[in-house]
Amino acid sequence: MTDFKRVTLYKIKAVSGFEDFLIGSTFDEIKIDTGVTGFIKYEEIRSKDKNEDDVPWLVFLNSGLSKKKYEFKSRNKFPRAVMAMRIETEKDPLYFAATFGQHADSYIEKDKIVYDFGIRVGMNICHDGGLRRVQTTGHEAIASKLKDRPVLELR
Repeated sequence: MTDFKRVTLYKIKAVSGFEDFLIGSTFDEIKIDTGVTGFIKYEEIRSKDKNEDDVPWLVFLNSGLSKKKYEFKSRNKFPRAVMAMRIETEKDPLYFAATFGQHADSYIEKDKIVYDFGIRVGMNICHDGGLRRVQTTGHEAIASKLKDRPVLELR
C-alpha cells in the first residue's frame, strides 16, 4: 500500500448533487464500487516567478559585489487534487470529499462542509465510559494557556 502523510476528509452537508459543493469544471468521473460514485479533479499549480530579490542571502551576497552579480530564476509547481464521493444509503446519499496537496480545499464550497465531523469521529473512537470532557472552543486563542493540558481527557 502506498504511504502518504496527508489527506483531509470532509463530510458534506445534505446536497442534491456534486454540483452543489464542487467548484470548477473538468472533473473526471469515477466508479468506485456498487453504490459509490465520484469525481476527481487533478491540477498542477505554478507558483509566482522567483528571482534573486526573493532570496535574502543572495541579496546580501550581491550587495557586496561590484562586478559580477549572481542571478536566480525559478518557478515551482505543485500537484493538488480533490476526490468527491457519493455513497448511496437506504435513506439519502452521503457525500464526502478527500483533498490532497496544498489548497485543494479550494475546489469545495466551504459552507457545504460539516465542520464538526472530525470531532464526532474522534469521539466515536473513544471508549464510551472513558470520555470525560470535550472542549471545542477556539484552540488557537487558548493554545498558549493549555500547552501541556489535554483537551480530551480519558480515564
